[in-house]
Amino acid sequence: MTIMKAKHLTLDDRKAIQEGIERRLSKTAIAKSISKDPTTVAKEIKLHRTVKQRNRFNSPVMCAKLKECKKPRKFCSERLH
Repeated sequence: MTIMKAKHLTLDDRKAIQEGIERRLSKTAIAKSISKDPTTVAKEIKLHRTVKQRNRFNSPVMCAKLKECKKPRKFCSERLH
């Protein structure tokens, strides 16, 4: 008789993956914390990720002197890095 492997992630596993992503842990570290294979974690992330669309209202401000600046943003020498 063979032992069946669990094929599904539990809600707690998914929450642990989300917390690991928020803490910027590697997929391997997340996998170790929930006792799963790193490829399982990678597939779960890839299948259920959402991409946040960028627009001018939620994009990061790259200019240190945005309000006083008269130059177009492309040519600004006061960029934040």
